[in-house]
Amino acid sequence: MLLRSFLSAISVLLITAVLATAQPRPVLVVMTQGTGLTTQVWNATATPPTFLQRQNEAGAYLTLLTGMQGSWLSVLSFGSQFVGPQQVRMSPEPSGLGMPGLWAQGYSITDIGWSQKNWAVVASSAVGYGEQTVLAAATFPEAEIKAKLSQGFAVTSITHGDTLWAAVLTRNTPFTSQIFITSVGDFPDAEIQQRMQEGYRITDAGFGGGKWVIVLSQGGDYGRQVYQVDSSWSEEETTKFINSYWSRGFSITTIVNTTLWPSFGSGNNQGIQVHLTQQATPAEVGWYDSFIRVNAPSEDAFLAVQRLAGMYVEQKQWKQAADVYRKYQHLFPAMSDRFNRSVQILESPEEDSKIQDAGLGVNTQRGGEYVPVPTADGNGLFFTGRERPDGVGGEDIYFSTLQNGVWGKAQLVKELSTGNSEATTAVSADANQLVVFSASAPQRFGGGDLYLTERTPNGWGPLQLLPKPINSEFWDSDGMITSDGNAILFTSERPGGVGQFQPKDRYFHGETWGNTDIYVCLKTATGWSNPINLGPTINTPFAERTPFLHPDGKTLYFSTSGREGFGTLDVFKTTRLREDSWTEWSPPVHLGKSFNTIGSDWGYKVTTDGQQAFFAAGNTIGTSTSEDIFWIPLPKTLRPDPVATIRGVVTDPAGKPLIADIKWEDLGARKAIGQLKTDPQNGVYFITVPLGKNYGYYAEKKGYYPVTNNVDLRKTKEAVNLTVNITLVPIKEVAEEGMAVRINNVFFDTDKSDLKPESRVELDRLAELIKSYPKARVEIAGYTDNVAGDAYNQQLSQRRAQAVVDYLISAGIERTRLVPKGNGEKNPVASNDTDEGRSLNRRVEFRFLKK
Repeated sequence: MLLRSFLSAISVLLITAVLATAQPRPVLVVMTQGTGLTTQVWNATATPPTFLQRQNEAGAYLTLLTGMQGSWLSVLSFGSQFVGPQQVRMSPEPSGLGMPGLWAQGYSITDIGWSQKNWAVVASSAVGYGEQTVLAAATFPEAEIKAKLSQGFAVTSITHGDTLWAAVLTRNTPFTSQIFITSVGDFPDAEIQQRMQEGYRITDAGFGGGKWVIVLSQGGDYGRQVYQVDSSWSEEETTKFINSYWSRGFSITTIVNTTLWPSFGSGNNQGIQVHLTQQATPAEVGWYDSFIRVNAPSEDAFLAVQRLAGMYVEQKQWKQAADVYRKYQHLFPAMSDRFNRSVQILESPEEDSKIQDAGLGVNTQRGGEYVPVPTADGNGLFFTGRERPDGVGGEDIYFSTLQNGVWGKAQLVKELSTGNSEATTAVSADANQLVVFSASAPQRFGGGDLYLTERTPNGWGPLQLLPKPINSEFWDSDGMITSDGNAILFTSERPGGVGQFQPKDRYFHGETWGNTDIYVCLKTATGWSNPINLGPTINTPFAERTPFLHPDGKTLYFSTSGREGFGTLDVFKTTRLREDSWTEWSPPVHLGKSFNTIGSDWGYKVTTDGQQAFFAAGNTIGTSTSEDIFWIPLPKTLRPDPVATIRGVVTDPAGKPLIADIKWEDLGARKAIGQLKTDPQNGVYFITVPLGKNYGYYAEKKGYYPVTNNVDLRKTKEAVNLTVNITLVPIKEVAEEGMAVRINNVFFDTDKSDLKPESRVELDRLAELIKSYPKARVEIAGYTDNVAGDAYNQQLSQRRAQAVVDYLISAGIERTRLVPKGNGEKNPVASNDTDEGRSLNRRVEFRFLKK
């Protein structure tokens, strides 16, 4: 082994070794100071990383992609000059990489590689490069490259694949001068050292057909460089070399012909974590087996078991996947239940739930669509689009309407989509409020915050930063408003959760979400309560994401990396055990192999009827773009409880739509339950309520009397869907013109005149109205149907009117101002020939008496 070291600004490390095989594969690693890169992670995978949105948003960019024997090695770097989105294209031939199309979209090719009979390019936006061209030839195109160099081009990437050399040449690079050294057989160490003393640095290299090509450049602000070349590569030695120079501020800038993946015996924890984000390949089984046996019973070792099983899960070879868990279970005695549940999931019958594409109205071939947010009425779908042709920023907000069972062409929500990235995470049940996440809006507290926007008569209003304590100095996302409008659930990386604080955007437990927990803030009279952590039944020391609480008020769907499952995030279902507690939940249940994959499964939203779930997925289910939106039928075992929906239009007596508050209350408990609004553009309202209670609901608008309605769901077991239009009468007409108004939520037992307790909420509201007209006299009139005799009905209606008067007196109204009147079966408002008609005729009305 030969070591040369220079004490000047240049230092070169060259290691040669005795050939280990008859046909050595030289491996070169170049590390450089002064690149501006701060942190790097490297990882080996069966295919190149094709969706880089999350890494790019976290500030990590793919700076190097090179072929391995049977795999790909990628290097992600923080602190690079890249600022825009990246993507990777792969094809068996260079001509199939679609580079002209990428250039037309403003991308530049920043690396080219070859492995497993496929070429791949890394395309980066906002790099600042000029015109590019690619040369490909069976022999190294030395003359053509020199001609391009004389025209102002520079070689920015070079590689050899199978029988072809390929070189990317670029104008407007930081390089001021460039040369290349070729050598057949031996590595050209002496020439490289000489050129380095002249100020050149290695900016790329390739090896093929026994020939080395080294590209050296001046400019580019490259500082000190070291490199290692070896033809009998040891994982331990290589990792030690890279770790040693990482610790001194060097960064990987070139790797050629590597056969490595990160060694579990090294101190490179980030390398291990990056490796654990990917599924195992057949070539890596030995590495995973060793890693598991060395590190069991740790959480990382359990992740390695998941990744090994994932090879079979991806192929739906359920028995083989279960056998992986059985093989290693004895090494994890404290996780026996988790292993048993994993085997049970894998061996359970597969649900007959066919995934459905949301269609061409929503999904595009270019760009990605994700975070689907269906409206509670089932007629609309908000979602986030990235790099779509019709977008204006990195991430934009879109809306599609259901038309005859098909999602129509999605429209950009222009008021909410800017040059920054905006992603909608939830919509209120009335579809009048959107919760939006942004990490780049001008006003913010931390690395990512939640915003609220409200629908106005003219469209959507400006984004309003939600206050602390919902937002914090940390990353806060995945906000959703409960269907009653009284709480916001969200995820946060803030300290104080279950387990130790672990910041987002650092590889941890096979993901980059850190230790995010699910929280809830409750609406108060003055704002929002302090956040409540949903507790250890749901939250783990790892990542929990995208909570969705169904309108039944108790069924929660969420994603986590801290439990049994197939991928980095799996979807679970749990049930809230008490309506007055946010920390008591049933044990979470894995949604099963029809709903979870080996990838990250998150953002599931379940329709109000509980029959479908919307989600986004990438090429794990055959999409051709980064992500598309799908829906899947939910089996009964995974559905929430049925609910009641009430919809209609609020108008004035002339039929003009009104902007009003819709309020509902639990009449039995005599307390307010929820409050939403009508659509400010058309007066439409929509509310959902759980079964099991007797509800009163009404529309309220200043200057109008709040006419109430009632829906008794105490004995209902099936879903209820009601359409009830509400006409609001101006209080002036009620008070000054003597209009009779029905008091809907006044209840009596059959043939009785005693007021039931649930009547009090409505009568308290009536008492407040009467008090606001202190000189007026009010008639309380009782009516019946025609079932009994006239005399009996007259007496019953009189007693009921008197019961209402007595309550109003107890509420502070003077006796002399109230006039009870029994009308029996007079003046019916509907036919007495039907149950519904007779129910409408049994009523109590009030009217102000004219002076």
